[in-house]
Amino acid sequence: MKIEIKNFNCIKNLYYEIEDGKINYLIGNSGSGKSSIVKAISSKEIDSHIPYFNSKLKPEVSVNGEKFFDNECKVFDDEYMRSILISKESSDEIYSILIDDEKSLETIKEEYLRSISSLEPIKNKLYEIKRNIDTLMSDLKIAYLKDGESYRANCVIQVMTENVMKSNTSYIRYKKYDSKRIKWYSDGIKFIEYEDGKCPFCNRKLSANNKKLINKILVFDAKTYEKINSKNNIFTALGIEQPNWIKKKEVSRFNKQLKEHVELRDKVDDAIQYIDGVKDAELVYSKNIGKLKISPILKKLYPDIADAFIEFNSEYALIRKSLGKIKGKTESLIASNVKKINGQLERLGIDYKFIKTVIYEDKRAEYIINHRNDEKENIDRVNGLSYGEKNLIGLVLFLCAHKNDGLIIIDDPASSFDEYRRKVLFDMFYDFKGYNSTMLIVSHDPLFAKFALIHDGKNENKYTKSNGNISLLESYDCEVIKTIHKDDFNSLAEFIRNRVIELKPQEMTYQLAANLRLFYEREKSSTYNKEIYGYLSAIIHKTSKNEINRQLTKKNRTEEDLLKIISETFGLTGILSNLDEHYKDQINYKIMNNFEKIVFAREMCTGKGSKQIRDELSNIIHLNNSYLICLNPYKFNYYSKFVFNFINSLM
Repeated sequence: MKIEIKNFNCIKNLYYEIEDGKINYLIGNSGSGKSSIVKAISSKEIDSHIPYFNSKLKPEVSVNGEKFFDNECKVFDDEYMRSILISKESSDEIYSILIDDEKSLETIKEEYLRSISSLEPIKNKLYEIKRNIDTLMSDLKIAYLKDGESYRANCVIQVMTENVMKSNTSYIRYKKYDSKRIKWYSDGIKFIEYEDGKCPFCNRKLSANNKKLINKILVFDAKTYEKINSKNNIFTALGIEQPNWIKKKEVSRFNKQLKEHVELRDKVDDAIQYIDGVKDAELVYSKNIGKLKISPILKKLYPDIADAFIEFNSEYALIRKSLGKIKGKTESLIASNVKKINGQLERLGIDYKFIKTVIYEDKRAEYIINHRNDEKENIDRVNGLSYGEKNLIGLVLFLCAHKNDGLIIIDDPASSFDEYRRKVLFDMFYDFKGYNSTMLIVSHDPLFAKFALIHDGKNENKYTKSNGNISLLESYDCEVIKTIHKDDFNSLAEFIRNRVIELKPQEMTYQLAANLRLFYEREKSSTYNKEIYGYLSAIIHKTSKNEINRQLTKKNRTEEDLLKIISETFGLTGILSNLDEHYKDQINYKIMNNFEKIVFAREMCTGKGSKQIRDELSNIIHLNNSYLICLNPYKFNYYSKFVFNFINSLM
């Protein structure tokens, strides 16, 4: 994976490559730009990360030559820990952790769904019935009074019935007029004039009897009739026959059928909910879903649907068995994964465990974290965790959730943990890494790189086959990625020895003395070594040659005696010649590497206000007391930009 970053936060121009399908390590001091690299890879909003050094420049990020978004990688950082552990917003994340092996669960679910597949076409029919009933009730304003028989006043069916029944002429009752003809009457009757003796509709001369007949016609609202006729397709779909509105028996039958369907609506809705509930019941253990209740009205109106439900109920025992398999598998997965999580927490020395885990049908989950010795098991102890414990638990959950994802980034997992916990974390990276997943461990702690490169022969293959690029990021004037190899870790004494040999000294010099004193600082077991240390310290403190000789004479020693021991210890050819009388004038800081410059800079820190920087330089020189295996300080500049600027200001 080839990563190119330009003008992003503190990064000017960086090319970084990690190995796909492997565990990669990026080490860097605080402020070197490690987190900026993580954000560059994972952030969608790269334009918001304008560079500190020039706000006019536009950030540029590419991975394998293409724009890279956060949906292509998962990042563990402080934000993830807070979301999953403190605010508990990522309940879907917890679900995936607790279930984990969802493929095996899905196989059982598919078996169960096949057993209830006959319900799906029935559900579609029920949806259609419900939709038609709802349309009638809404468009025709069908609602009943408290007696359950009479329509409410604004019901269209009620208006229609009343209008027709009020007509007292056989003319209207006899003729089956459609809405257009009725509208014709309604509009025309407003303009009836009998003075000329002509019909306003046909312009024929009217007899006295015809005039009387027209006057008796009571025409109902044409719009009401039209509304009812517009629903004929729905009436037909529901098996409701629209009546001849002038026949009371047909109207009565129509109203009865309509009322039955209104009553059926809730029963249909119950059946739909039942089918949906059965489909998702595998995750709803609090519900006891029994056989489907079949209403008499459903049997009457839709006997085919009722028969299908009867058949379903006959197979209910087998269906419940399938449901039991889902429940059993789910509970088994949860128990197994909770055990694994708690095992990892115990491995890390955390006295807390996951209990009371609950999952829901929409793939959400809840959990309680309790102390191992807590008497009150229902109390969630999350708020009582230390920050370090929250970070460790969050990391365990993250690894469980994303072990098989494509790219996993873990941003600074070490925190302030002791070496034991850091070693456990290191081993967990390898335990949780998926077959095809790529991991990037970003840390300020070189210990992870040391663990990856130095291990016993028994486990060597376990690590080496999974190791990708192991690098250190230096960011002072520019960004530099340095590859770390196995031989870059050794004892400080050995690195000093190699540096001394590399200098090929013929005489004692200030530069040589700075390196040698670090060696004898840890090798003061003999009287000679203590005296050598004192001799070298005098040189570093720029003591005059006369004063050095005076101190040696006082101890009955000569410079030649000490130089002989040093030469033999380091296997130097010949015997080192004595320190030059004017050695202080010959000090050349330009030929020193940065580690040697730090030794010199420490001696320059004198006076008020210098203690803090002196202590910092001492920590770097002593490698924070890492006297055993450490990262080569002569090759890797592992200190802050402040220290870098300070030592260079003195040169």
